[in-house]
Amino acid sequence: MKNVLGLVGKVAQLYGGLYYQRFSRDLNTLLICQGLGRVLRATRVSATDPGAMIRTALVGHYFNFLRHFEVLADCGFAVSCFAGKPDDVYHPSQPLAAFDPAQFDCVLVADDVAEERLYAEVAAKGARPIRIMRVVEAHIAVLKSMRFRGVVSCLNPYKQAVITAVAAVTDPGGIVVECGVYMGGTTIQMALLQRALGLKRRIYALDTFEGMPEPTASDYGGGMVYTAGMFADNRQGLVQSYYHKAGVEADIEIVPGLCQDTLPAIIARTPHVAFAFLDTDQYAGTKGGLDMIGPVLRSGDVIVVDDTSVRGVDTAIREALARDAGLVRAPVLMNFDLVFRH
Repeated sequence: MKNVLGLVGKVAQLYGGLYYQRFSRDLNTLLICQGLGRVLRATRVSATDPGAMIRTALVGHYFNFLRHFEVLADCGFAVSCFAGKPDDVYHPSQPLAAFDPAQFDCVLVADDVAEERLYAEVAAKGARPIRIMRVVEAHIAVLKSMRFRGVVSCLNPYKQAVITAVAAVTDPGGIVVECGVYMGGTTIQMALLQRALGLKRRIYALDTFEGMPEPTASDYGGGMVYTAGMFADNRQGLVQSYYHKAGVEADIEIVPGLCQDTLPAIIARTPHVAFAFLDTDQYAGTKGGLDMIGPVLRSGDVIVVDDTSVRGVDTAIREALARDAGLVRAPVLMNFDLVFRH
């Protein structure tokens, strides 16, 4: 009897583990759909209308994704299906020949069998499709790897999902810039994501690696003020050791110093910044990032700014938009805004 109970316990444990994995996968699919929805609604539809729907073509038939069809609608995607199974009465589909990329803001490709072929055919029509389940699986794999290696991120799961979404939809060329690295958790996430998604963009990690500099007058006047010397435990050698431990050291160039001082040389050398993450928590660093990256932003490039309710950060963004009417600001989460050019 004892052996039987032990076997039953092991089977229950195995089943529970498999159920948890599936549940976790479903939750991360939801997070990615939410993140993509927030990013695409802002950058491709309307940054000022949170209720605007994203005209979306879903190409292919992937059962484990179609289970989340209602989630897509909840996240703002108005979906038309193409190249699905003819007998799928729940997701009526049109032939791929009827697909016109000009009619859609977003194209998602997911198929159990012919995804590569469908992706190529859609791309040949001039669209930039997103392999949605590849993005989900990459996100899950990156989080597992970070947890296994003990990498700590300062970002909550919603913000991490937005980082994944931006990495997936921005131009595969150019470079990635992070201003304000701290312990390197977000840098590692971006580097692992790029590998999982087949992207080869160079990542520049900019930080003083000596703690926060002295705040300016623009940082004061209400709310949290990050004062000189805070976060001084992120010495360059320590952060570099974390990159090495995560196996991404070769993908990242560490640039010590104030980003407003070090960015000009980077931009002069490689003026296409596809994706930037500004997390300096102060006016001067945010202003420096926007002053240098804003003018070289192309349509489709995105700057993500963290801690945007901090007075100095908010002031720097407002000033950048006042100087450049072509820039758009879109809050996508609390304290998390996108800045981009239409």
